[in-house]
Amino acid sequence: MTQQKFSSYKLSTGQAFRFLHDKLGISKAEELFRNDRQALLDEIIFSWHREIPFQTLSQLAKDDPKETPTAEEAVHDILAGIGGLCGSHAVGAYHILAAIGYDCYPIMGEVRRLGLCHAMVIVKDLNNPGDLHLFEVGTGHPTFKAIPLQLSGCLSDVTGPVSESFLTYKFVRDGNIFRRTHLKSTITSGANSDVTKQATQSDEDFWDHFYAFELDPVSVEVCRHHLNRNSYLNPESRFNRQLLACKYKNGKYLGVKGLKQGHEHVDQENNTRLKFTQFEDREAFKRFCCDNFPEIPVAVVSKALNYWDSLPDDERL
Repeated sequence: MTQQKFSSYKLSTGQAFRFLHDKLGISKAEELFRNDRQALLDEIIFSWHREIPFQTLSQLAKDDPKETPTAEEAVHDILAGIGGLCGSHAVGAYHILAAIGYDCYPIMGEVRRLGLCHAMVIVKDLNNPGDLHLFEVGTGHPTFKAIPLQLSGCLSDVTGPVSESFLTYKFVRDGNIFRRTHLKSTITSGANSDVTKQATQSDEDFWDHFYAFELDPVSVEVCRHHLNRNSYLNPESRFNRQLLACKYKNGKYLGVKGLKQGHEHVDQENNTRLKFTQFEDREAFKRFCCDNFPEIPVAVVSKALNYWDSLPDDERL
């Protein structure tokens, strides 16, 4: 029902459950959906971060115009494990969740005053009527569980802080607007340090604004319109200038940023941070991508790298 309301493209229930089983490795998903829909939703989110990369390579490799994927293209790239930017992740997630049987809808958010350029999904009535949970898999940052924004019709003022992988984050409500903020990396990123525990109290000086959103539903086509205008077709967007790919193996970051590979590192103070090391050459970059993101075609990796190399030095990220 929700697919018909917010998108003209429809995914079958069988395709959605096959994706959960074959790509995300979730067994007995149908039974889990009947018995504990939140447990299944959280398992989908965690497994999604593990298996489906957030990456700019597909975007960089496109011929002009570098448009937001259509609903059919987005769903294809998620089912195939290729991943992409939020336009693929959120739109793919919306169709998959709706096909499974979740009552859900797409929303748009504004990232650091850059306009509406981030797509997400809201899941309704997860455990009780009036529940609203955020399904977030399209930032490249860890968000390993559904975020409760409203329970039984009562809006949440603060959700978190939550410490996952290298990041501590929280959601704070300001009227009808929800804001995601990240604990400043210059302070700490470790879940167990004394500084982190101090910073999670109330002092907003510890936190960086990431994005803001309201809970109003939008159609997939409206999402695509905003994403095209503010992100995908914007040559100044970082997603058109940065080599980036990551996933979370067992909840731990693994990825590339520019010509560096990144992984988690725990320092002497028990802070989890990202550590990046330079690739020896471009062939090493391509081998790393092929080994760790095998679903992304080799030709796409090469074309993305060539496009990135063609950019002026001061435009590359």
